[in-house]
Amino acid sequence: MTETTQRSEGRVLLAFFVQPLVVALLVFILFPLIDYSGRPLHGGRPSDPMDAAIAVAFGAGFASVFVVAFLAAPAYVWLQRRGRITFRQTLFSGAILGNLPGVLIVAAAAMTGAGSEPGLTGLTYGALGALRAIAIGTVIGTAAAAVFWWMSGLRRV
Repeated sequence: MTETTQRSEGRVLLAFFVQPLVVALLVFILFPLIDYSGRPLHGGRPSDPMDAAIAVAFGAGFASVFVVAFLAAPAYVWLQRRGRITFRQTLFSGAILGNLPGVLIVAAAAMTGAGSEPGLTGLTYGALGALRAIAIGTVIGTAAAAVFWWMSGLRRV
C-alpha cells in the first residue's frame, strides 16, 4: 500500500468519523425548522428551545453513528468496488440515508400503533408534515454527504 493510498484512506475514515458531528451541528442549526410544535412540553411550562435543540441534535448525531457504521460505510465500499465514486452518487446516497431514520421511525410507530390517530396523519402531521420531514432529511443527508465528499478527497480521485 502506497503512502498516497494510506493518506486517502485516512481522509475517508476521518470523513466518516466526523459525520455524526456534522449531522448534529446541522440539526442544531436547522432546529427552528424541525420543531414546529409551538406547544409547551414540561407539564404546561414552556420548554427551553435551546435545551430542545441540543437534545434533538444529540439524538440525530447518535442515530447517525448507526447510519454511518451500518449503511454509509458499506455503501461506500460497494460503490468503490464498482469504480470511481462521483459527486452525484455521493449526494444521492446522502439524500437517501438522510431520510432513512425518519422512515424507520414512522414505520416502527405505525407497526406499534403509536400514532395518536390512525394512518399518516397521526405519525407525521399529515401529508404536508411527511413532505416536510422528507425535505429536512434530504437537506441534512445531502449536506452531510457534501461534507464527506469534501473531507474525504474523493474529488481528487
